[in-house]
Amino acid sequence: MRNQPTTEPDLTSSGPRRSVRSAASALTGALAYERVRLTRSLFTWMLLGVAIVVSTGGAWLSVTAGISTKLDLAGGKSVAAVSTGFALIPHLAALSGLASISGDGGTAVARSLFMWVPSRWPVLVAKIALQVAVAVALSAGAVAGALTGLALGTSAAPETSAEALRVVLGGVPAAVLLALLGLGIGAIARRAIDGYLMLFGLILVLPVIAGGFGLGSPGLASVARLLPMAAANAMFDPLQNSMTASAWSDVATLTVWAAGALIIGSFALYRRDIT
Repeated sequence: MRNQPTTEPDLTSSGPRRSVRSAASALTGALAYERVRLTRSLFTWMLLGVAIVVSTGGAWLSVTAGISTKLDLAGGKSVAAVSTGFALIPHLAALSGLASISGDGGTAVARSLFMWVPSRWPVLVAKIALQVAVAVALSAGAVAGALTGLALGTSAAPETSAEALRVVLGGVPAAVLLALLGLGIGAIARRAIDGYLMLFGLILVLPVIAGGFGLGSPGLASVARLLPMAAANAMFDPLQNSMTASAWSDVATLTVWAAGALIIGSFALYRRDIT
């Protein structure tokens, strides 16, 4: 009896390798989609423009009004300018993170994307990666604006210092973590309005309430320091020893907030019906 020819199995198309290729393809596609969506969004460019304009104006005001002299800041005008330039950046980063996912389940494009990537994790990973990039871009805009405002206020080339660099090293991770916090809140909320209300309450309303009650109670004042915006501000505030050993507790606090929001948001995203 003639032996039948045998065919060697195609190991390249085996289950695990096929799964890896499929996951890589899904992640690449999600990254491409999110990049195009982000760069074509008017909201993204508005945030970057606001970051540069406000940072420039704030730095110029801090120099011309003599804020650095009044506060006796180490590093002088450059520290005051850079710190003032970062004042609004965490808020803008949080808004960007929230807007990147808020209400995604109700759009036709998002529905087709989630149907194409049924596991949904590549979409979330892509959004995280792009929001980190946005936060860094906003921080770069803040630094550029601060140096411009410093040059305009002193009518000379801006002088930097090691203290100003420490402010930047605290401001960039603060913006990144706030962007991820906003992204997590957006994933938790089913409707866009719910996400904006949650974010507004967490980063604006609660600090005011906690600060008001904390005036008469040292215990509540210490609790207020655990709120995300208090921790973020402390990371680049030169009056609170930006990025010294004591500031690592603020980094840990904000990291816990961002990680917690992303974990809860990922579970909510996985369980949500995309309609």
